[in-house]
Amino acid sequence: ELAKEGEAVFREYKVDIVDEQQKLIATVTKTLYIRLRKYIAKFEQDFPTANITGRFHRRYLNYLHTGAIILAIILPITSAIRYGGPLSIPQPEAVEKALRQIARIAEKPVSSGKDILFIGERQLLTFNVLPNVKLIPEYERVYLMEMAMAGNESYLDQFETDLRNQKYALIINEPVFIRYKGSSEPFGEENDAWVSHVAEPILCYYKPLKYLKEVRVQILVPRGSENICAQ
Repeated sequence: ELAKEGEAVFREYKVDIVDEQQKLIATVTKTLYIRLRKYIAKFEQDFPTANITGRFHRRYLNYLHTGAIILAIILPITSAIRYGGPLSIPQPEAVEKALRQIARIAEKPVSSGKDILFIGERQLLTFNVLPNVKLIPEYERVYLMEMAMAGNESYLDQFETDLRNQKYALIINEPVFIRYKGSSEPFGEENDAWVSHVAEPILCYYKPLKYLKEVRVQILVPRGSENICAQ
């Protein structure tokens, strides 16, 4: 029962998030603030100078709260529609297997002193999961995206030059593919900038060696003398 003396009441609601195997992966707790409307009206009568301002702030907060609830409901739904299912987290066994495969493939280049470009998955270097691999800071995924969107010609030209010279023995990233969307699709312009300035140059001079599907990691190697690029 709501408090009868006008005190605020807080109610907590918990939502469990599970993976495809119905294993609990997170619990989200939401707290609702409840107060009887008649006590708000009494406050406005007792303090008329605060009436207009208070009403404005309550309306603003109501809009904000409603918008937050709508986003909390819609975003997971649109994500499920877009990607075809709920968020999938790899099983520990799959992660361990993928790490062993990456380490095995990287072993020879590392022992030869060659560079490996981690566009993504840089946490493997941060936590020294793959020792003796030098971090190449300038071509990180988010920064590449920013430069692609900005059309930074000098930066992007240097990136393509390094790829053309096949400077890296391996490239580690999420799957690289070419698919233009157009501005009519959500994030279409961002996608097209990435494809034009990053994905196409990578696939021009490097080819997929292995795709670790469970963890969505792709390993690419130089094409050598093979030339698939339009001149």
